[in-house]
Amino acid sequence: AKNVFHVLDFLGSGRTSKTFLAVTTKGHECVLKMYVRKFDEANNFQPIPPHQIKKDAEKSTNAEREMYKLIYGIEIPVITLFNHKCLVLPYFRPVQKEERADALIA
Repeated sequence: AKNVFHVLDFLGSGRTSKTFLAVTTKGHECVLKMYVRKFDEANNFQPIPPHQIKKDAEKSTNAEREMYKLIYGIEIPVITLFNHKCLVLPYFRPVQKEERADALIA
């Protein structure tokens, strides 16, 4: 099935988005970065009109997608889930300090 993800955990949130750890139906881990900005903090937290939310989400996700392509040379899918623009990002776990020596040998 297209755009089917199983959310495993909430990873965090920022000014414009929330991130979730998810797996695809094929078992691939990923991060769903969902654009959720609905209020203008620079304008006393006034609601942003729906047409402007859509425009801002498009601009923001496309800009981030271009940065991934420029910096890492990878294509990042942009999808819509629950009427929100989402980036489907790679997920990685940093090697813990006590495991680094073994990781370098392998």
